[in-house]
Amino acid sequence: MTHYITRLKIVSLLTLIPTLCLAHGGGLNADGCHNERKTGGYHCHRASAKQVGAVAKAPTPSKKAISTFSQAKLALSDQVYKEGFTQVAFYSDCNYSRQGKKLIPDWASCGYKPRKNSNRGSRIEWEHVVPAWVIGHQRQCWQSGGRKNCSRSDDLFRMAEADMHNLVPTIGEINGDRSNYRFAEIGGGFTQYGTVNFKVDFKQHAVEPPASRKGEIARAYFT
Repeated sequence: MTHYITRLKIVSLLTLIPTLCLAHGGGLNADGCHNERKTGGYHCHRASAKQVGAVAKAPTPSKKAISTFSQAKLALSDQVYKEGFTQVAFYSDCNYSRQGKKLIPDWASCGYKPRKNSNRGSRIEWEHVVPAWVIGHQRQCWQSGGRKNCSRSDDLFRMAEADMHNLVPTIGEINGDRSNYRFAEIGGGFTQYGTVNFKVDFKQHAVEPPASRKGEIARAYFT
C-alpha cells in the first residue's frame, strides 16, 4: 500500500508541474494584460490607455453556476461527455451511449460481465473518485443525518459533492461495489467483471483500478 501511495504522489507531482507552469495564464497581450486561467479573471501588469477598458470587459461569474450534485451530473452528461468519443466509462473503458434519458454501457466493447448485479451493470452512473463519504463523514451534518442531510444543509459539502473534476462516468455495478473503499494494489488477476481490469477486495475494503486510470485518480485526490 505504501508503494502504491508513493506512486500516486509521484504521478500527481509530475502531472501538476505543467499546471503550475501555466497557472499564470500565459504571456501578456499587447496591452500588457492576460487572462487568469485559475480564477477566470483578467488583469494587467503594464499600465496602458486600454487597461481600464480591458478590465471593464473582464468576464463575470455565471449566474447559472453549478452548485448541486444533480446539476453537476446533468452538465457532465449533456455538455462535457456529449460526444461519442468521450463516452467511455472510467474504470472499465466500456463505450456507452444515450438511449432516451439513460446512459447505457456497451459490455461487448470492453469485455464486461456483471459480477452480481446485471441491472445496475446496465447503466452508467456518476462516481466520486474521492468518495463523498471521505469528503463529508466527519462533518456535523453527516453525523446528524448522513449524506442526504449534508447535501441539504451544508453549503461547503454541497459544493464539494458537485465538483465535476471529481466525478466520472462509471458502470453502475462497479460504482456500487467500489463504495467508499480505498485504492490499493491487491494482486492477482482481474476476473470479477469479465476482462475488465478492476477488482474489489470486500474484506479489506479496497479496490484496484486499471493502471491506465491511476494518474487521473491521483490528480483527483491531489486537487
